[in-house]
Amino acid sequence: MFATLSRLQYLFAAAAIIAFSAALSVFAGWRIGDELEAFYIEQLDAHIETRADHERHLFDEAERYVTRSETLFLQRLSAMDDDKVEAEFDRFFPLREDGTRRSVDALFDGLSLGSGDAVRGLAAFMGDGAGMDVDRKRQFLTAFHVVRSVGEAYQGRFDSLYFFNRDRQVVIFDPNRDDELMFYRHEAPADFDLRGDDDARLFSSETNPDGRMLCSPLSRYLSDDVEGAGDRAMTSCRVPVHVDGVLVGGFGTSIRMDGHFRHSMTDTLPHGVNLVMDLQGDVLVRGRSRTSTDTNLPADTLSTLLTSRRGNEGVIAVPGHDLLMGYVFITGPDWYFVSLVDTRHVSGHATSIACLIFLMSTLVGLIFLLTPPVVGWIREHGEHLAELDGPDRPHAPSASRPVERPTR
Repeated sequence: MFATLSRLQYLFAAAAIIAFSAALSVFAGWRIGDELEAFYIEQLDAHIETRADHERHLFDEAERYVTRSETLFLQRLSAMDDDKVEAEFDRFFPLREDGTRRSVDALFDGLSLGSGDAVRGLAAFMGDGAGMDVDRKRQFLTAFHVVRSVGEAYQGRFDSLYFFNRDRQVVIFDPNRDDELMFYRHEAPADFDLRGDDDARLFSSETNPDGRMLCSPLSRYLSDDVEGAGDRAMTSCRVPVHVDGVLVGGFGTSIRMDGHFRHSMTDTLPHGVNLVMDLQGDVLVRGRSRTSTDTNLPADTLSTLLTSRRGNEGVIAVPGHDLLMGYVFITGPDWYFVSLVDTRHVSGHATSIACLIFLMSTLVGLIFLLTPPVVGWIREHGEHLAELDGPDRPHAPSASRPVERPTR
């Protein structure tokens, strides 16, 4: 009897320990899962803030570059008298037989201006050079001096600076161009139209009422998965210039983006991937995850999430997917930098930890049952129960023995 009671007590205690361990592991797994997800949200938020500073810095610098050019242009525009304008204009941009004006080769190769200053790396093209009056010549010549001085000051940070207008006229500073700007200096036909499709958006008071810097769409698709892709990925950032409320042209710079993108696409979180998407919902560049993960969210889903965003940056959970999405809007090119993180591993980590807690707590509990104090207590308790069921306790009649009836 005593042995049976002891075994039952041990079984009951073991069952209680297992049940407690299971409840503890479920609660711990739930809490750990929440804490891990909160940790990854914090980590992604910090990552997006860092990337936002990096992504915006390039275009903030570009905006300072072109707006500095605009400011100097307006300051210097009235500083040249008509005679000096005519003399310098004909010297630097002689009229050609086809009716165009183009820069002399010395402006690219290197030319002393006689005042201790020198110019190099410049080219100019004017499609209607024969019909320019002195005011238009003054504007173009002022832009020429601004482009060379500001362009040289920023060389190393930006490769080029140019001034252009809607009359098919442009002056460019880009001393490191492999083609030495030969197209504008010699090869462009007289009817060459350098006006781009994006000019209307830049110059229109409806699409750009504040006259802010706007950047053109990326010149080509870039994928970090494709070897050699994006060797000429470019965007042009430009600001319109007005004189007394009249549009006279714009300053701009062309920015090569492939090196920038290669860095930003590889700076990812574990189980994450970075990409850039424009306002039309097109993925411009997509990196590769450093780990095996599934972050191939359809572009239309991404676009819908970004359209419904709140604020210019943040972190949201992607409905219906085990993904977190961090995003930041970049003013100028008007595109989104996006970082996706696969969170399926979070539940896997939580489950693993919960299983470990279950095994450890069950093992500790069962070992505890075998310690001398617990064994002694169970034995003592079993003996006490056995005494209560001892020989002095009345028993019910046995079914195997007939009941003797008293005789009369």
